[in-house]
Amino acid sequence: MMELRHLTMVNWHLFDVADIDVRGHVGVLGENRSGKSTILDMAQVVLTGGSRRFLRLNAVAGDSGKSRSGSKRSVVDYCLGTLGEDQRRRDEARTYIALGFEDTEGARSPVTIGMALEARKSDSRETVLALFVAVGTVLSSKDFIEQRGKSQFPAQWEDVRARIVAAVGEGNFVNHRDRASDYVREYMRHLLPHSSFGEQNASALQKSIVNAMTLDHNQTATQFVRNYILEDSPIGIKELRESIQTYRNISETIRKMRASGSKP
Repeated sequence: MMELRHLTMVNWHLFDVADIDVRGHVGVLGENRSGKSTILDMAQVVLTGGSRRFLRLNAVAGDSGKSRSGSKRSVVDYCLGTLGEDQRRRDEARTYIALGFEDTEGARSPVTIGMALEARKSDSRETVLALFVAVGTVLSSKDFIEQRGKSQFPAQWEDVRARIVAAVGEGNFVNHRDRASDYVREYMRHLLPHSSFGEQNASALQKSIVNAMTLDHNQTATQFVRNYILEDSPIGIKELRESIQTYRNISETIRKMRASGSKP
């Protein structure tokens, strides 16, 4: 069975460079604003490919169950280390976040899945440079940074890509930067080899991951069903108005034809 073994964060909220080893059952404990949500949301973003359709960020900080979209915190906020309206750790950032998995039985190769992002304070959305799956190694922060004297900086994505390919080979590296569902299906092939890898299964996994990580036990049965079972069904106001107008036009045409004695 493939189990999570390592978390890597470079320029993710208050973490400039961080590696966390994981073994067995793990709890994330700490005072308020100590970074618990930061770590959990990093895992949520990586596992969903950053899909806005599913993300519910900062839910464990008190916003879970109040809305399907979670809190106001965004991926851009995490990349820039936003603390308040005009408070941020970085004005621009190149961010790397990754999860490393190993087979507990040693039968399969280790796998790292992750994202490369860029964000700027002038932009409301992050730029996705990569949604990657690397088979054959568990990556750490040293694979994503470059050393300049005593300082560490996030390396250029093309340099990082070259390092990974050199370590695992071109055939064991995949980047689905433009489509989160393809990325999820790709890592499902390696982490969940007995599962079906269809589009519907990828979406179900993304939703299940977010629901599991943001579950609020202090809810009524109605709130639970609305937040964790029912699919979002936003109404397209423009399309609805156009449909109503089309119906009215057809009805008016039929009325006129009947009034003139013609058959519709």
